Parts: sequence; C-alpha cells; structure tokens
Amino acid sequence: MTADQNIVRLEDYRPYPFELESTDLTFDICADHTDVESTISFHRKDDEQNELELDGVDLELLSVAIDDRPLTSNEYSVDATKLSIVDLPERFKVTIRTRIYPQANTALEGL
Repeated sequence: MTADQNIVRLEDYRPYPFELESTDLTFDICADHTDVESTISFHRKDDEQNELELDGVDLELLSVAIDDRPLTSNEYSVDATKLSIVDLPERFKVTIRTRIYPQANTALEGL
C-alpha cells in the first residue's frame, strides 16, 4: 500500500447517512472466546441512501436482526472488514451477535 492510499481529504468526506440514537452492548466472556451482542437504534438522515455499512475485523458473525426479525444470509452481505444491510426502513433497530477471540487479538483492537 502506498502513502497516497492512506490519505483522506476533506473533499472526500461524506456525512454518515444514518443517525445513531442508542447503543446497548452485552458481553458474555468465556474462557476461550467472548460473545458480543450489540443493539443499535438508527434513523435514516438521507432518503436516497438505504445501505447501512458497519466496520468489523476479526469477528465471527453469529446473527443479524432488524427490529427483532432475524435476517437470512441473502438479506445482508459480510466480508473480512464490514457488514452491509440494505432495504432498511426509515427508523430501525439492528441487533448483531458476534464472537471474538481476545487471546488471538494481535492488532490490539477491541476488548
């Protein structure tokens, strides 16, 4: 990766199209892993943007739900760095369950 790829310019900035209203986190800390449940309430600020993108690295995705309705794997996409959900209502609550392995965390991020 070159130094130019790391440059973020002000003209490249776009406001996030969703406003976060509340966040609830629950941690289940076990001997070899930690399960995290995050429940986040959002509302859309931009009527034209309907895709929520959430960053996440080194997470095992266990489940995703919108307004307490579990999503099937064809209702979202996930890769090594982010989770994307489309076709969202104006106001919604997303609940995501993930598993992490803190003892394997060499990036020193998160727990």
